[in-house]
Amino acid sequence: MSTRTACEDVRLVFNVNGVRFEAWKSVLERHPETLLGGEEKEEFYNIFTGEYMFEDQDPDLFRYILSYYRTDKLHFPPTGCVRSYNQQLSFFGIMPELIDDCCYEHWRQKNSRELTRSKLKRPGELALNGVLDRTCRMKVNDLLQVAVRNQTATDVLRYLGCYFVLSAVICTILESLQATENKRFREMYSWVFDVVDPFFTAIFSAEYLLRVLLAQSSLQFVRSVTGVIDLFVILSYILNFLRGVNSTVRSILSLTRIFRTLKILQYAKVSHGVRCLYHTLSTLAGELVYLMFGIALVSVTFATIFYYFEKQVPNSSYNSIPSSFWFTIVTMTTLGYGDLIPMTPQGKLLAGVCALAGVILMSVPVTIIVTTFNRYYRSAAWKGNDAGEGDDDDSAEPFNVSMPKRIPDSAR
Repeated sequence: MSTRTACEDVRLVFNVNGVRFEAWKSVLERHPETLLGGEEKEEFYNIFTGEYMFEDQDPDLFRYILSYYRTDKLHFPPTGCVRSYNQQLSFFGIMPELIDDCCYEHWRQKNSRELTRSKLKRPGELALNGVLDRTCRMKVNDLLQVAVRNQTATDVLRYLGCYFVLSAVICTILESLQATENKRFREMYSWVFDVVDPFFTAIFSAEYLLRVLLAQSSLQFVRSVTGVIDLFVILSYILNFLRGVNSTVRSILSLTRIFRTLKILQYAKVSHGVRCLYHTLSTLAGELVYLMFGIALVSVTFATIFYYFEKQVPNSSYNSIPSSFWFTIVTMTTLGYGDLIPMTPQGKLLAGVCALAGVILMSVPVTIIVTTFNRYYRSAAWKGNDAGEGDDDDSAEPFNVSMPKRIPDSAR
């Protein structure tokens, strides 16, 4: 740094949790978009000590923050906590995309593991921080607090809920079976279902109201997938009590019974393996969309060629491109039902190419999916989620930083 006089520059002092740091004001102002480089830092100025006070920040991590202003290179501590580091970056207004190449991969891996662990934590559905009346919440909390903190009671409630859902699904399956040649179980044993349906209606209605009451945001829960499934499950039972409804309308409304089987997915998340699979698919949703787009594009291409190859054959089954599209899908997925087969030599050759293309296209995402699933599964096992254990030190959600695109040094 060139020689400065007092009138040219000002040396600023930062007190970070008792540790003092000094920096030239002109150096900090090279990054005006950040906290230290802008005017926002004046809110932390102590007029009595002449220092900028950051009592809640980590002095060890602040060294890396200050080094960024001096060298224009942002580094990541080799043994630091990525959650604390991300929080420091957020507080001082520094984007993680600016992490230097030498440290970026290390930060990305640790941040990815942290995000994985945070996703696998059980959602706090019994949090009492919503907008409903505090007295009502506290009364409910007093009743449930012992059960929530007691692992045995929690397991009993969980398995009891699974039992009710499984019983409802079994009843839904049984009522569709043919008891005799002219009657189904629903018609022959109507008195049994007349007792079972009100019972499940009461159970699931009470569960739904309890979830709405204890949700952090009642409106958000009602609009969520879980809330919609619960509501339609209740409606599917209520519709059984309706009389004088048109048969067509009743047959349409009976489709709500599908949601009874979907409700079991809520309790399937108790298994950390199922939750790992869910988070794997949600994480790779973008890649799966591209995969489906690629399959559709290749299928349409092969279907069009098949149609023009086979349409000249007498009594050809390839009478349209959509029918050929069905054949390409079956061939690419190696199912091969045999309902459609090519008759011409060029069609048979193309069918072989289509099958090979399908194998290659389907195998590409398998490695990515398996790797992602294994990462979630190992993280869940390491955290003890398979035993239903929580982590007191992880009660707060980590700073959620998505994987940013790298900014080349030439563009900084």
